[in-house]
Amino acid sequence: MHNPFRTFVAAALLLAPAALAQSTTKLSASASGTNGNGPSALGTSPDTLSPDGRFAVFASNSSNLVTADTNLLLDVFLRDTVTGTVTRASVASGGLETNADSLSPAVSDDGRFIAFQSLASNLASGDFNSTWDVFVHDRQTGLTTIVSVANSGAIGNGASTNPSISGDGTLIAFASDATNLAVSDPNGATDVFVRNLTTNSTRMVSRVPGGALGNAASKAPALSGDGRYVAFESLATNLAPGATAAFSKILVIDLNAGGPQLASVNSLGLAADAGSTQPSLSSDGSRIAFMSTASNLATVPAATNNAFLRDRTAGTTTLVNALPNGTPANGATSAVRLADNGAFAVLLSTSSNLTPGHSGTVADAFVVDLTTGLSLRASVPLTVPGEPNGTGIQSVGGVSDDGRLATFQSASTNLLVGDPNDSVGDVYLRDSLTNWYRDVDGDTWGNSADSLAVIFPPTAGYSLVPGDCNDSNPAVNPGAVETCNGVDDDCDGSTDELAWSSYCAAGTSVAGCLPTITATGFPSAANASGFFLQASGLPGGKQAIAVYGLAPTAVAYAFGSTSTICVASPRARTLNLPTGGSAGQCNGGYSLDWLAFMAANPSTLGQPIQPGQTFYAQVWYRDAGVVLNSNLTAGVAFTLCP
Repeated sequence: MHNPFRTFVAAALLLAPAALAQSTTKLSASASGTNGNGPSALGTSPDTLSPDGRFAVFASNSSNLVTADTNLLLDVFLRDTVTGTVTRASVASGGLETNADSLSPAVSDDGRFIAFQSLASNLASGDFNSTWDVFVHDRQTGLTTIVSVANSGAIGNGASTNPSISGDGTLIAFASDATNLAVSDPNGATDVFVRNLTTNSTRMVSRVPGGALGNAASKAPALSGDGRYVAFESLATNLAPGATAAFSKILVIDLNAGGPQLASVNSLGLAADAGSTQPSLSSDGSRIAFMSTASNLATVPAATNNAFLRDRTAGTTTLVNALPNGTPANGATSAVRLADNGAFAVLLSTSSNLTPGHSGTVADAFVVDLTTGLSLRASVPLTVPGEPNGTGIQSVGGVSDDGRLATFQSASTNLLVGDPNDSVGDVYLRDSLTNWYRDVDGDTWGNSADSLAVIFPPTAGYSLVPGDCNDSNPAVNPGAVETCNGVDDDCDGSTDELAWSSYCAAGTSVAGCLPTITATGFPSAANASGFFLQASGLPGGKQAIAVYGLAPTAVAYAFGSTSTICVASPRARTLNLPTGGSAGQCNGGYSLDWLAFMAANPSTLGQPIQPGQTFYAQVWYRDAGVVLNSNLTAGVAFTLCP
């Protein structure tokens, strides 16, 4: 079982050498990534995502998620988000396809057991009731067992729906209209039951222990991960002290002791003054999230549906759809699901002030840190700022114990690259873990060597954009313009590269060599060395000379030559140097410290050199067998810096 409120490693600030980026994955696709060819939905269970976020369950009308899916019906599937495999759970013990729809799945912590409701009559022998039943599929053994049965094994004589499963898969809660699941069930209302798969016993929990049955319907059960507590909606007025209102209330029962207790109360213990729905429980039952239109549970926007967290240990009730300072969100909230450890919740809301980057014109999915009150948007479209297109997000499924992973349902087509424009509902998984990079100088570029892997953004001093090569100088970053100052201003690994450029074209040698010419170093007029003219790919075993001038040109070297004269007259010759390398090979080179040459020749062309002067150079080399027995490289132009 899970320890409540534990802080996962991934939720803390961590050193993260590897690049991480937030991502969205479509779950309603085949293992190979083929989009489902039918609509998919999460259902109503609070247990659609395992606490570690590895296993997700959903229903789909697609026939191409797994092989041999030929029934053309709604089926229940499990997606392993680590391996990418997709398994159909709504099958009979022998693998036979169902003969009717299945939906509303719930999954155990380890992904082994999947509970679901089905209209199929071929999943269990003797199933002739022609209505919804609840089943559980064991992925390890391949067995599918009917859950909505009495202690005697008799199948329920009314519809059974909305399963919720314990962490180990041994207990399943569900709602049922059946009258034969308990020894005496004459109330004619929907009731909540728990089936123990170990003892093969079924217990009605929407009643006073040993006493009265609920005098109105109870439904939407949520089972705690440890299997001890069940929360549910109830219209009954006789099940718990203070639960006398005729509208829907949230009740919780300890299966080990006592009867139902009212959970939809404020921090003073006063009952909600309007209806409450959609309970979900932490694994130890100490925290309950639910929706309510009540105005007295916390400071809330008037006449709207809101999400609340009831902490049964602390005796507090707080608004979930709120800013960290407690200010209510400015839009409508329609759904909430609690993480298994009770530390996070996922919301469906049209609020625009929970996070930046969207207007709230359609509903979004949000993950809320219930400790800090911070929210992040899970339904992030491809273009931000922006909204999911179409009708936005339709429902939310679950959130992992570290807040990193959340599921939601949407027909939007702008959540993933290449998503088909088919307006078909799909199920998605959002991974919010990402790297933030230290930004000491505040230039919005972070230091790639100093990063944190986090789910919620750090408060200050970090950037999502890496690449800053000097985080103490805001003028140096990948977005800066390279200037002639001896500094790699734009962090591309080259210093003052914009002070020089290549031009013109090189000739081809007898050996087929096509040399290149570059400049390296800092071309400062104040320096006596440190700026090099370099040619590579020259014929080996030759002599070469760099030639420079004050203007460019582009004229043929000689008739029949492939070389071009790139430096206009007047020109000056520099040092005659061997190319090295091997004869007949293109492994020769030439390197001249041009500043050192100029310092040693104070009366040569262009002296005295000044900042802002532009020079043009190319390399001449011996090449026996061509016109003039020589060839030329392309040209390089450079401007002297201060």
